Amino acid sequence: MREKTAPQRFVLVVALIAVGVAMPVLWYGACIGRAPSIGAPEAKRLVNGQKAVLVDLGTASELAVYLPNPVKWPFESIMETQVLDDVPDELRGRKLLLVSTAGIQSARAAMHLQRIGIDAAMVRGGAQQYACAVPGCSKGMLLRGDRETDADIPAFREATLYEQWALVISFFGIKSVYTLITAGIVLMLWRRREADLAAIRWSMILFFLGEGCCFLNVMFFFEDSMLLEHLHGVGMVLSLGFACYGVLEGVDARFVHYSSDLRCAMLGLCCVCDKHGATGCALRKVFLLLIPATAVLATMPLCSPFRSIAYNTRVLGVLHSYRHPVVHQLYELRYLPVLAVVLLCGCFVILSLIERRPLLYSKVLFSAALGAMGFSLLRLMLVAPFSNNQVWFAFWEEATELLYVGLVGAVLVFFRRGLLVNPRHSEGDTGA
Repeated sequence: MREKTAPQRFVLVVALIAVGVAMPVLWYGACIGRAPSIGAPEAKRLVNGQKAVLVDLGTASELAVYLPNPVKWPFESIMETQVLDDVPDELRGRKLLLVSTAGIQSARAAMHLQRIGIDAAMVRGGAQQYACAVPGCSKGMLLRGDRETDADIPAFREATLYEQWALVISFFGIKSVYTLITAGIVLMLWRRREADLAAIRWSMILFFLGEGCCFLNVMFFFEDSMLLEHLHGVGMVLSLGFACYGVLEGVDARFVHYSSDLRCAMLGLCCVCDKHGATGCALRKVFLLLIPATAVLATMPLCSPFRSIAYNTRVLGVLHSYRHPVVHQLYELRYLPVLAVVLLCGCFVILSLIERRPLLYSKVLFSAALGAMGFSLLRLMLVAPFSNNQVWFAFWEEATELLYVGLVGAVLVFFRRGLLVNPRHSEGDTGA
């Protein structure tokens, strides 16, 4: 009799998504969200009008040049301040606008200073956003009339006409193409009940939602919305995770038959099938070696330094601010690799200790780890060569997403007879 594993798998997937999504949001709310803050354009207006003092807590050198005569007050010294008399003389009785590279230290410092009665606020987005802020513009895009005004724009880098068109084509052309392909795949698989095809369907739905958040962030919030960018990343992570699960489930249910009582496709290599025995099968041993190797690969982004990316450029007459906030880099290059390693460790323990049908949980954990690792490595691959030219970062991210969705669609079309017309295994769970 088939085991009722689908509800257990559903609970595990929902729990992983809830925890994985909630932890970064809770951290941001605790460390940054509660701090008194002010937007970068408003901060520049107050500083230029001498109504506030800009305080530099220790900004990266490449961004410090865009801070107009700030007062240096190191973060460590601020956190040691306990009474008003400890405040430097030039800052007493003034409104303090605190700025650090990413805004994380300035948020903690602002909350600390307010607790002891000092009027202080952090500049949202830190020095990355302050460097790109254009007086009179509260968003990341601003129409400009002529190129002579570029000299007045802070942190300006001119993009070639070729780069400008590449960006426009990638956002309005490539994004439109893969959005239509994604919608087509979802409609194609809408009523499929097989576990592998259902996972691919959810993968495309989550990809569609994530890219929708990206579109809204660019078109209506000019890439200033931290939440929409986070949801964009979450959509990619979940999409990759569900796609990996769909592949694993399809290979297992349609070819290998490790999770079922059918004859294993690897029997010709193993000669004796012992997949549920005390000694374990050779295929399981291979996966027990593969999991630690994957965990080692997942740690690669942890060795990458953060990059203080912030500059303005012109795209067909529109001023666009390019920033890759360090807060997002913390999520992509630190949180996701650690999450992937933790999930892989759980997968290894399950495969090592559970003898009877261990794939119910291990496939879910392994797929979730691949989703987190895959997005982290993708961002690392794009940030490393294109940190100083975000136009190509954006272009190749869109191109990579088109390749991803196109590959999924091509596989479904090429193998439609076996997958969609005449599926070989029954609907529902295949007995993980």
